[in-house]
Amino acid sequence: MKKTNKIEQTNQKALNISIKEGSYSAISAGFGDNFIAPFAVALKASPLQIGLLTSFPNLLSPIAQSFGSRLIETRSRKKLSQNLYYCRR
Repeated sequence: MKKTNKIEQTNQKALNISIKEGSYSAISAGFGDNFIAPFAVALKASPLQIGLLTSFPNLLSPIAQSFGSRLIETRSRKKLSQNLYYCRR
């Protein structure tokens, strides 16, 4: 019975973290979509520059995912998590 309760607590914690992460991601995407292009227009950017600026986040995500999947294939998740934790400090 205790093991099931611990699993439920772990799942609930993961769900809460996932919701927070999704919220921050939505805020970030909303900010970028709504304010970056008008800001570039105010700075008199060319249409090519505005297009590159607005498409860059959408191009960066798949590149980061493929890089991350290659890292996970060659290294353990624990080691990657430790490295990311210490890099952020």
